[in-house]
Amino acid sequence: MKAKMKINRAVTLVLCLVMAFAMMSLTAFAEDGEVAEITEISATITAPVLGEAPDYEPVITAEPENSVVLYEVYWTKISADEYTGSDSEYWSMMEADEQFEAGYYYSPEICCVAADGYCFTEETTGTVNGKAHVDTWGDVYGEDYDGYAYLIAFYEPLSETVEVTELSATITAPVLGETPDYSPVIASVPENSANGYRTFWYKIAEADYTGTTDDAWSLMEADEQYESGYYYA
Repeated sequence: MKAKMKINRAVTLVLCLVMAFAMMSLTAFAEDGEVAEITEISATITAPVLGEAPDYEPVITAEPENSVVLYEVYWTKISADEYTGSDSEYWSMMEADEQFEAGYYYSPEICCVAADGYCFTEETTGTVNGKAHVDTWGDVYGEDYDGYAYLIAFYEPLSETVEVTELSATITAPVLGETPDYSPVIASVPENSANGYRTFWYKIAEADYTGTTDDAWSLMEADEQYESGYYYA
C-alpha cells in the first residue's frame, strides 16, 4: 500500500509540474506575442469597365488560409494629361457610385488586417488578379502601416472605342420578277455597335460562272428585276 501511495504521489507531482510548465509556456507565448506569419495575400477584383462603378468587394485569400480579413477598399484616379509616374502626383479619391471614364488612370488600394493569431511581416507578398503588387508603391506591409497590409493595382486609361465582336445581316433573298432588297436588318455585338451603310447587288449569267476570282460580276440597278439563268450576290 505504501509503495502504491508513493507511485500515486509521484504521478501527481509529475502532472502538477507538467501543468505548471504548460501555464508558464502559455504565459510566455502571450507575453512574447508570438503568432503565425502570413506569407501571401491574393485579391481578385473587377478591373475598370467603361461606364461601370468600382468594385468594393474583392475576394481575399491568403496563406495560411483565413489569416487575412478585408478592411477597406479605396479607388483613386488621375487624368492621363496629369499623369507623370512620379510620387508628386495627386490622385483623387473616387466616389462609390462614380463611373469609370475614358482618359484616366485608375488604381484600387485594398487594405487588409491580420486575423487573430496571425501577423504580417516585411516578407509578406501579394497579388491582385494574379499580378504582383506593384513595386512603385512599396512593400505590401511595413512598420509604418500600423498593422495593416495593402495591395495596390494599376490600370491604364480606358478607351472610348469598343470592339465589335459579331456582325450579322438579314436580307430578302432573290425572287423572280422582284427588285433587290437594299434595306437589310443589321445586328451586332455589342448591340447597336454597327449600322448599315450601303448595299450592292451583283449578278452573273450561269454560262459565265466558274466560281473563281476571274468571274466578271455586273452591278445591278436599284430597279432591276431578278431573272432566271443568273447567279446573284
